[in-house]
Amino acid sequence: MGITSKHISNTQVARSMPFDNSTNGFTSTDTQSAIEEAKSSGAASGTKFFYADQVDSPNNANWAVNANAPASSDSANSALLVRRFDDTAEEGIGFEMFIPAGITTLTLGIKARAQTAPGTAQTVIMRLYNRQIPNNAAITAWSAALQLTTLSVPANAFYQYYSQAITLATLGITAGRTVQFELTRQGSNASDTLVGDFDLFELSVGMS
Repeated sequence: MGITSKHISNTQVARSMPFDNSTNGFTSTDTQSAIEEAKSSGAASGTKFFYADQVDSPNNANWAVNANAPASSDSANSALLVRRFDDTAEEGIGFEMFIPAGITTLTLGIKARAQTAPGTAQTVIMRLYNRQIPNNAAITAWSAALQLTTLSVPANAFYQYYSQAITLATLGITAGRTVQFELTRQGSNASDTLVGDFDLFELSVGMS
């Protein structure tokens, strides 16, 4: 039984593409233009999620910061894998994603906790670096560190949900390119007061 148009008509891209019921396929001459139209109208927006086993481990001098926040089982819930960011040295994780044309803002989401309950409220300093991988051109140099909004850590060791919107202009990123990022904790910063590891379980990047 072939796929009919009623089964694929609920997405913005599908609604924009001519479907040929005689062949059970899209009209090829119009498909690319329909995709581009859908992108420009917002279909390319969305959120990407990264977990501890899905991020890169900075372990050579080609990274902005050559220091890895190691993967480890959560100390209280061993079925969860986390990345542990040290409180004395700057350590990071890496990830890559394509940022479609029309995107102007990234919303960075972090789900993390103090590995050990600090007893009183503390703070953590995270930084973000990026470099762009353009079409038919050299990969750019790493950007300077962008210090993110200070994360408030309560007295307990429960997971906290953090979010920060950052414009591409602030990051110096051109939409329509693949970008490599490195997210670090600057444990040596005087404003980073949490003693012990900061355990990251989930990282998300929303595009709008």
